[in-house]
Amino acid sequence: MKVTSEFEIVEQNDIETEYGVFKNCWKIEAVSTFPLGQSHLTYWYHKSFGFVKLDYINYGNQKLNLEVIAVKS
Repeated sequence: MKVTSEFEIVEQNDIETEYGVFKNCWKIEAVSTFPLGQSHLTYWYHKSFGFVKLDYINYGNQKLNLEVIAVKS
């Protein structure tokens, strides 16, 4: 199945998660288009912790939300 995806960095801001606030995260939005429809993804990337939050809506309007709830060293 052919999939085409477009990504856009929309802003840099603080993001609050169950774990707490992550400062200066990059907010990235993506749209993937394929024969079944479109999926939308918004995620936030922190330079030290990586991806700290993700909001995904697939072509069937099913939603998946993930976020950091703990950090262990």
